[in-house]
Amino acid sequence: MNRVSIVRDFVYTKYANIYNQNIRTVALTHTSAVVNNATLLSKKRNEDVELAQIAAILHDYSQFYEGALPKMHAQKGSEFAKTYLNSLSIFTSEEIEKIVFCISVHSQKESIHSSFDEVLKDADLLAKYLENPEEELKDYEIKRLEQM
Repeated sequence: MNRVSIVRDFVYTKYANIYNQNIRTVALTHTSAVVNNATLLSKKRNEDVELAQIAAILHDYSQFYEGALPKMHAQKGSEFAKTYLNSLSIFTSEEIEKIVFCISVHSQKESIHSSFDEVLKDADLLAKYLENPEEELKDYEIKRLEQM
């Protein structure tokens, strides 16, 4: 089994067991959309597709499954990702650090980080926009969408 499948199966199984149907549905659909967007954007930007997909799968885990507050979910999610990915013993420490940092900054869409980190930010924003195109966006979100 490939590494993306291992992580995806773990997270999606957890999400499938979320008691609240609305949260369960949003967790699964949003995460799937972010993964698809990250796949496209990472290929387009010559970034590591596999690591981008794994970061996308894990990026909101703490919010959806652990109930972390939106303001803290990126940090909590990065802490979970580090522990979880280390426990699998199939990633290098450099790969784990890359994924963990990416998750930790994915909510900082007003700031610019590495090209790899920007893939997840843009994939997340694009999913949010496509899920509800009528939602009012901040100026920096509009700029991000226009630059994709």
